Amino acid sequence: MTQETKQEKVIVLVPAWNSENYLEESLTSLVRQTYKPLEVLVVNDGSTDKTKEILETYKKQHNNISCIDIENNKGIVKALNTGIDHIIKEHKEDILYVARMDSDDICNDDRIIEQVTFLKSHPYVQILSSNVIVFSTNEPYIHTMKSGEQKRIEYPSNPIAIDWSMFFYCPLNHPCVMFNWKQLSLDMCHYDDKYSGCEDYYLWFRLLFDYNCIAMNLKQPLLRLRKHSSNVSTVKSSQQRHNALQVSFFYANQIISQFNKRNDQINDDQKNEQHTSDINKNDNNISVCNKEIWTLLRALTTRANKMTSKQFQQCFDFIDILYQSFQYFSQQKWNKVKENKLFLEKEMQTELDGHFHEGMSWVTRDMHARLGEIVTLCMQTNIIDGFALLSRWKQKNPPSELLRLFILSEFAFKLLIQKNLPNNLLF
Repeated sequence: MTQETKQEKVIVLVPAWNSENYLEESLTSLVRQTYKPLEVLVVNDGSTDKTKEILETYKKQHNNISCIDIENNKGIVKALNTGIDHIIKEHKEDILYVARMDSDDICNDDRIIEQVTFLKSHPYVQILSSNVIVFSTNEPYIHTMKSGEQKRIEYPSNPIAIDWSMFFYCPLNHPCVMFNWKQLSLDMCHYDDKYSGCEDYYLWFRLLFDYNCIAMNLKQPLLRLRKHSSNVSTVKSSQQRHNALQVSFFYANQIISQFNKRNDQINDDQKNEQHTSDINKNDNNISVCNKEIWTLLRALTTRANKMTSKQFQQCFDFIDILYQSFQYFSQQKWNKVKENKLFLEKEMQTELDGHFHEGMSWVTRDMHARLGEIVTLCMQTNIIDGFALLSRWKQKNPPSELLRLFILSEFAFKLLIQKNLPNNLLF
């Protein structure tokens, strides 16, 4: 650890509500961090169990732990914003990084130093998280994890790949996030309860798509994420899924609208140079997605057996539409990032270019895989319509991806032979 790294103060913000069962493990993992100086701010959100007593004990034993008490339970958004307001008021000038953690999770001993070291060498990154180990201890977790079981969850590390993944799931693990505090204006830092249970997901969308922030994930797991029956994702799973759908739907249509606006401008410019009859050839605006199709896209594997051929077609079209719009959005975002006077050094510009090209290649592969999944599922419902979609997909896709689809859809070839369908469905 260098002397320079030691000088940067980090605050870890931990909201806690009735956390007596797991709080000691969480606080101990923070106390054992190899990085110094480190402060831990716990916001006790009106707990009625022994949470406050545990906090008082740790405060007496460790002078880098402090606590804010909220009289009555107000919810995690209020708790987080109370903590952020305190940090802004008391530590506005001396804090460079703010980390998050929940009161039931466990940090690796080197979590903070790994994140600080990365952010110092990548100053254009405002949000940094990592892969995690999910585990269950005292009870089974919704019939998917046995007591004592654990598994590694991996997220994309590239910032462009993270942006794209936001439309399908949350690729940033909230309890493992560290903010590059000085790169964020204060009005960007607060959470919003507009989408209850998805306050982090909504914040990431705002930061990444409204403010052009950059997020990355470290590949090594830095946090053990505990799953139990009291998790918000368990208690409010239906509400969380609904609100995640709402916020992702809003931002998907937002970037499509931006793309259409750009196309309108192109067409207006062309009208000044070409005859109206030629203009219609360049009218490439695309439709805004309806919520029914977006709902299907977010849960394809569980809904496919009830979908119609038309719905598969609409899902296929919308992935293609979203990809085109995302390409345009990403180019505009990256141009703005590269114009930042803090990142004008040639070496940093080259690094940013590398992230962009690597990320767009990843997104293109992921888009093809999603189209392939739609084609495969459609084949299981209607072989004729499935091969019609395949014909469209193979025009976009490299042979390696087609081979992958063929392997997944061996049954389709048997049906092709049995029904004596024309060979030109395939070639």
